Amino acid sequence: PPTPAPTPAPPTPAPPTPAPTPMPTPAPTPMPTPAPPTPAPTPAPAPASCTETDMLKIIHEAFVKVEQKGLGSFIPDSVKLDTTWQSCGKVDWSKVRAGDSSVIKKYLSDLKIPQACEKGGKLHGDATCLAIDAAGKAMADLQKRCPNGPAFHNAFITGWGQYDSWTYGAVEGVNLAGQPPSAVVKDPNGMNGYALCNILRTILTQSANQQSSSSCSHMATLGAISNKAPAKAIEMSLRLFWTGRHTPLVQQPCDYIYQRQPGMVAFHQGDPQVWVPSNTPQSVKTLNAHCEKDKSGCLAAGSRPIQPMGLAYMWQMAASSSQSLDGFGNCTGMAYRHDIGPVRYIGMNINESQQSDADLAGTSGSMMWACGRLVDPKHGTCQFYLPMQVCGSFSDAQCLIMTATNLDLQTKEEFQDLAFSNYKESMTDQEVTDMLLAIDAQFPDAIQYYYHVIEPMFPQLTAAQAFRGWWNLLFHSKRRMDINTPSAIPDVLDYACASPVSLMQVDSTPLGWLSGLGSLGFTQFPPKTSYFLGKDVDKGMAEVMKLPPFNRHPSWREPYASWLKQMRTERSKPFGKCKHLVYLEKCDKQNDEYTLWTWGSRVTVSKAILMGEWVSRPGYGRDDHKSFRNGIVCQIALAKNVSFVEPPVVSS
Repeated sequence: PPTPAPTPAPPTPAPPTPAPTPMPTPAPTPMPTPAPPTPAPTPAPAPASCTETDMLKIIHEAFVKVEQKGLGSFIPDSVKLDTTWQSCGKVDWSKVRAGDSSVIKKYLSDLKIPQACEKGGKLHGDATCLAIDAAGKAMADLQKRCPNGPAFHNAFITGWGQYDSWTYGAVEGVNLAGQPPSAVVKDPNGMNGYALCNILRTILTQSANQQSSSSCSHMATLGAISNKAPAKAIEMSLRLFWTGRHTPLVQQPCDYIYQRQPGMVAFHQGDPQVWVPSNTPQSVKTLNAHCEKDKSGCLAAGSRPIQPMGLAYMWQMAASSSQSLDGFGNCTGMAYRHDIGPVRYIGMNINESQQSDADLAGTSGSMMWACGRLVDPKHGTCQFYLPMQVCGSFSDAQCLIMTATNLDLQTKEEFQDLAFSNYKESMTDQEVTDMLLAIDAQFPDAIQYYYHVIEPMFPQLTAAQAFRGWWNLLFHSKRRMDINTPSAIPDVLDYACASPVSLMQVDSTPLGWLSGLGSLGFTQFPPKTSYFLGKDVDKGMAEVMKLPPFNRHPSWREPYASWLKQMRTERSKPFGKCKHLVYLEKCDKQNDEYTLWTWGSRVTVSKAILMGEWVSRPGYGRDDHKSFRNGIVCQIALAKNVSFVEPPVVSS
């Protein structure tokens, strides 16, 4: 097998360690005063607000035994594609206490978890079972001791279920017709019961779903951790909910992230007459009908949420914001800057909606950041596998820097816009240097792309020479680089299968068609059919026609015909483009079945679908005929361990 490319040393310096926050000084106890024979009781003083340090300490105390036990075991019986908002919406949260163990058992009972965790159960005493109990205890203690509430309470405000997600009086002023819809929070602790249900069910069913948003880069890490280390996922999610960040090792996200209420946005369930929530205003339905007719102008609802809410939302948004800040992004809204990933809503300008998606789209840099900071921060075993034949005229080292460096996307775009609009190839070296100095003085964020990408690519050259070298590689190379076309070779799959965690950057189109088979009612697919690569696709489809429900329900033939027409159109393309991130959950080489976790569920594919065959692309890569493939895999991030970092004393 080819020797995997070494992971480049990250040029981005680690964020400065925040200074510890001093513990709040307790109020002095007053000296007793003479009292009448039957004194009236003195009311207890209201508790002070909690700092991040306080919250981490409370959570750590509840999870001590969990951390000693390990990362937790996977519970296969609990896995399903769960509509968590519906399951947790069946509870009237005004009538129960957050963290009540009897309530937790009730809303997890359909997952067979209480049976597995009870004495005599197959997972009794396992870290996952202990983490469920610890989460309930920690939530109750936090609610009692921290009146300022959790950082991400807004992410759990929703009326999608039978009952609202908040306790009586905790939320007022609900405006479902707003753009975006909104509500006024009176008690930030009012969503705690619902939040715990949402967190536990999302992790234990492994159904975290990006919904209709482009946030796969960070959602895949949640799927991987939920599968490999569910106890860690539960504690980490509780930390995130209360403190606002996954771990003290990453920067605190921008404040605007915490104000968003994605669960307030309505959607319909495939039928324009059946809306969630059921009290969606007529004005919203009318606007949606207009947007469906004019798809180029404004965003319309679909049969599923426009974006996730709850755990899935706070996980993706906190990770996206922290990653951006680690990569020299900022929260200030300076030139070229905007608030990343705003809440999408019915009637939103389509360009703004697409920008929101672009903000959250995954890259190789975000994939490696998530692996290193969230999956294995303790041992640092994450490795990046890039098929070097795609690099064209770039050297291996230059290609890795261009590909895997974590740099805020807006920083890159800002620098390139400035460079492309100001640079002329006739400029002298001094003029190029002056241009770079001007960018440094006026756009201190944008120049970081030069310092952390271009300069390391040409360490021995002057600033002007390095800039020209980068420019010439981009525009005057004999061999062009393309990292977004599938290119992974079959031998690399063995490395991925042998690693505890494998995150793959893929072309999702074939996976979408396979998921389409499920929506058409198929429960299986001929295992020997070379789907999508297509040499025997028509033969395979003939076999599919013999399967349920076709052999019983002729009415399925019409939707099948429409689906097959679309699939053949996609098959006519010589190769795809990688725009999605998945988690490789299981490899069954003997039966040629590889299970990918994506979109909150699983898709099983063959090795042929993953790896494909060589395709010709003259002028691209290092070889016209052996640089790219018609499979679906581009790059892979591998972790040899899953680890958890103990919370240090940190500042709020």
